[in-house]
Amino acid sequence: MAASYQISKSSYIRGKQCLKSVFLNKFYSKYRDPLPVERMIRFSKGHDIGKMAHNIFPGGIDASPIHPGKYADSVAQTSMLVSKQEPIIYEAAFINNSVLCALDILIYNNGWYAYEVKSSEKISDTYIE
Repeated sequence: MAASYQISKSSYIRGKQCLKSVFLNKFYSKYRDPLPVERMIRFSKGHDIGKMAHNIFPGGIDASPIHPGKYADSVAQTSMLVSKQEPIIYEAAFINNSVLCALDILIYNNGWYAYEVKSSEKISDTYIE
C-alpha cells in the first residue's frame, strides 16, 4: 500500500497564513500563477544552502523523491534506512496521522537527531511553528 498524506509541513504553514490558499493550492493548483523569478531564485538559493549543509555531515544517503509527487517512495526508503540505523540520511521523509514531514538531515548517533536547514540569518516564528 502506498503511503498517503493529507497535508505536508509546507501546507500547514501555508494554512497558518491563509486557509483559502491551502484549499486553492490543493484542489486548483493548475490555475496558479507562475512563480515570480525572485521566488524561484530564493528557492534555488535555499536548495543550494541545503546541499552545502550536507558537507557538515558528509557521506549520507539521499532519500529525496525523484518528483514531488513521489513522496511515498521517499517515505519507504527513509523507513528502510532508519530500520538499518543508517547514520546520515538527507531529505528523510515520514508520514504520521496523514501528515507528511520531510527534513533536511537526519542523524543517528546513539539516538536520532533531526536538522532543518534554512537560508535565513535569524530564526523566525514560522520556523518555530
